[in-house]
Amino acid sequence: MADNWGFEMNRILMGGCLAGVVLGLSGCGAETAATAAGAAVVKKKELEQAQGVKQSVEQQLEQANQQMQQRADQLKQTTP
Repeated sequence: MADNWGFEMNRILMGGCLAGVVLGLSGCGAETAATAAGAAVVKKKELEQAQGVKQSVEQQLEQANQQMQQRADQLKQTTP
């Protein structure tokens, strides 16, 4: 009976150690996942800002093209 009791205690202790290791490692995984999620949020904001800058530059280019076309039209009208 004493032999069986020792085996049970060993099994309980090993199970507890294993659970501790699993919980410890899952904590690292959770931290890594949280870090990755944070980085993804930052990248998403950077992407949105870059898209806004792109749209602004495209509008400015379109306005510049329109101004050039208007000036070209004016020059055509004023030159004989």
